[in-house]
Amino acid sequence: MTGAGVMMDAIKTLRRNRTLLKGDNSSTYKSFDKSYITNSIISREAPIYNKASKEYLKQIRLEQIQIKKSTRRKSASILFLAI
Repeated sequence: MTGAGVMMDAIKTLRRNRTLLKGDNSSTYKSFDKSYITNSIISREAPIYNKASKEYLKQIRLEQIQIKKSTRRKSASILFLAI
C-alpha cells in the first residue's frame, strides 16, 4: 500500500504544476519576469580559449597519468587490506 501514497503525492504535485501554468496573470508562472534571461543570452559573448602548446598538453597528460596511478595504487591497497 505504500505505492498508493506516493502516487497520490505525484498526482497532487502535477495538479499544482498545472495551476501554475494555466493560472491568471496573478499566478506565479505568468508574472515571472524573463527579461534577465533574454538579456543575458543576447549580451553573451562567445568564450575565448587560449591555444595550448604541445608541451603543455603533454605535461597535463603526464600529470593525469600520475594521478591515475596513485589512485589505482590506493584502491588496490584498500582492497588488499579489506580482504
